Amino acid sequence: MQKRSGHAAGADEGRVKETRKKSGAPTKKTEKKESISPPLAEGAARTAAVARMLGNIGLCVRAGAVVRGTELVCDALKAGSAKLVISAGDNSPNTAKRLHDRCAYYGVRLMVLPATGAELAAAVGRGGITAAVAVTDASMVRMIEKAALPLGI
Repeated sequence: MQKRSGHAAGADEGRVKETRKKSGAPTKKTEKKESISPPLAEGAARTAAVARMLGNIGLCVRAGAVVRGTELVCDALKAGSAKLVISAGDNSPNTAKRLHDRCAYYGVRLMVLPATGAELAAAVGRGGITAAVAVTDASMVRMIEKAALPLGI
């Protein structure tokens, strides 16, 4: 019995497809295989980006540049101290509309994280659920916006 190698001749080039020219003469074309990344890699990259965002929010909390909770975020928007509002993705429709309308009125950017309120609460060092946080420092806003680029938010 003959041993087979794991690498067949021409495996890198893909399949060979025989076609015919208009004149009727056969020709051979090589189809290249498309490299498709597994869905796990995309999901893992997204999860890592969300974890980085939550870590940056925690850093802002330690720096004292965060206002936590929907009521306090709305007060910070009214006072003009909020530079960026970050909202959990699982907020109720009323809370989401309230934050969206306030941010639009005061001209502050609103980011909706693909994370739950419990994950956002854990990032800011609270138990339970946190619907929204506001960042009050401009340099911290730049850091969070840079971390949000892979997420597309």
